[in-house]
This record gives sequence, structure tokens and C-alpha cells, in this order.
Amino acid sequence: MNIKGINAGYVTPVAGSKPVNANNSIDSGNNSGINFTVPTAKNFYWKGGNGSWNDISHWSLDPSSARLASNCGLPTINDNVFLISIQDFRLGILQGSR
Repeated sequence: MNIKGINAGYVTPVAGSKPVNANNSIDSGNNSGINFTVPTAKNFYWKGGNGSWNDISHWSLDPSSARLASNCGLPTINDNVFLISIQDFRLGILQGSR
């Protein structure tokens, strides 16, 4: 079986099933019986000052200084991230409620 574009963790196919090939996918750990093909790394550039890491309007595949609207998605563990200007980035820690 061939699948693509998944982010899998703690997955084990049913015993005796055909091999699973996960192309352009992310192995988040503790998987067995799946052959992962690592996607080609993309270069992501942070644009537009403060914001949430998960806000796709801040990410671009264009390294120019212009803030271009982009539909490139979010960086994954396999991608490269560039913060062109340190003033555009602040690290915040979110705490969950108990």
C-alpha cells in the first residue's frame, strides 16, 4: 500500500498486511511496519513581525524582504527555517491549563 503526506506516530499495520510505503511523510516515532520516505527539505522564511508559529500568513518560500502572501503551509521537522531579522521573532512559551 502506498500513502503520502502523513505525520504518523504509534502506528502499526495489521499483522500480515501488505507493506506500507509512506512517501513525503513524517515519522513522528514509535511506528513499525511502515517504510518512510523523507520529503525534500524546503526553505521557509518568517515574515511580518510578531505572530504565532502556526500562522501560515507569516511563512514564505521567498527569501526576499518583501512580505508576500504565501500558501506554502507550515515548516515541518524536515524543513529549514530562516529568521531574516531577529527583531521579527520572539520566543514565547505557552502553558496549558490544568
